[in-house]
Order: sequence, then C-alpha cells, then structure tokens
Amino acid sequence: MRLLGFIILLAALALGFTSPFMLIDAQSFIFVVGLTTAGLIASFGRDASISAVFSRSPNRQAILLGIAACERGKSIALISGMLGVFVGLVIMLNNMDDPSALGPGMAICILTMLYGLILGYGVFLPLCAGLWQKLEDCEE
Repeated sequence: MRLLGFIILLAALALGFTSPFMLIDAQSFIFVVGLTTAGLIASFGRDASISAVFSRSPNRQAILLGIAACERGKSIALISGMLGVFVGLVIMLNNMDDPSALGPGMAICILTMLYGLILGYGVFLPLCAGLWQKLEDCEE
C-alpha cells in the first residue's frame, strides 16, 4: 500500500507539468541522493536499518535502528536540498553578467530543494511511519 502512495506521488508530480522531463536534473538528483546516502552511511554504517525496512518480522532493536535511520535520512535529505539551493545561488551570482547562464543555476536551486523534499517527505517519512507500525505490532 505504501508503494501505491509513492507511485501516486510521482504521478501527481509528473502530470502536474506540461512536460514531466522538466523535473529531471541529474546534477541535482546526484547532489541530494549522494549527500543523503553519504550521511546515512557515515551515521549508521553500510547496511544498518535496511533489514528492518524490508524484513517481514524484524526484531525490536532492528526496528528502532531503522526508525532512527529514517528520521536521520529525512533530516539529511532536507539539509542537502537546502545546500543545493545555496550552490545554485552561487552559480547564479557568478553568472550575473550572462543572462542566458542564469537558468541552470536557478534549476539547481529549485530542483535540489524539490528532490530533498520528495526524498524526505515522500520516501523517508512513509518508511518511518511503516516502521513505527511494525514496532507497535511487535509490542502487541
């Protein structure tokens, strides 16, 4: 059911624009996903919490670790989106003399924040909610 919600989120974003490809920027995507992944690996190790998200019957400790990782992932995704805004602003300000070069900087500004919001609230928040549900089911 959570997968259906994620698919509806992506479809709503894609259908809300005349061209869904307007929302695709590889630099912004790599920036947000790369920083978020690096932050999670630095915080929790390589494969911590993955088992809690995808396991049918994880133990309580794995669920708590998964919840902590998802909450941290949400925070890191939002922060990396905001960092992307600043990077895009620096690119824009460096190109103030060339109006045609302002567009790529603005795209990085807006799309990194969008990707950070989608990753934080569209991926990590539902995963965290699902883990909280698993924790409640585990305690009953």
